[in-house]
Amino acid sequence: MDRCAPELIAQAAPLRFGTVHSSSELEAVYRLRYRVALARGWAKEEDFPEGLEYDGFEGRAITVAAWNEECLAGTVRLVLPVDGELLPTEEAFGLRIEPVGLVGD
Repeated sequence: MDRCAPELIAQAAPLRFGTVHSSSELEAVYRLRYRVALARGWAKEEDFPEGLEYDGFEGRAITVAAWNEECLAGTVRLVLPVDGELLPTEEAFGLRIEPVGLVGD
């Protein structure tokens, strides 16, 4: 995957990708996730009254955004493993993903 990533990113031009750090970028990501969750029927407006889709896993996630000039075009996050804590998929489905502590979600 590491060898493929630069080529895949180049093919996605003019999108630019980067990790999200600022609070304004995070807010834009959470607003986009909210809009997508509503559009796909994964959530209801009352589930996220602030119009922001986020959860308790954000503090240990690496969030990546795709930008088309100044417009947020997409986002993905990788939740890192923490000893003694479940990953989102583990929590949602009541399972353990092996090898425990070495897998992100």
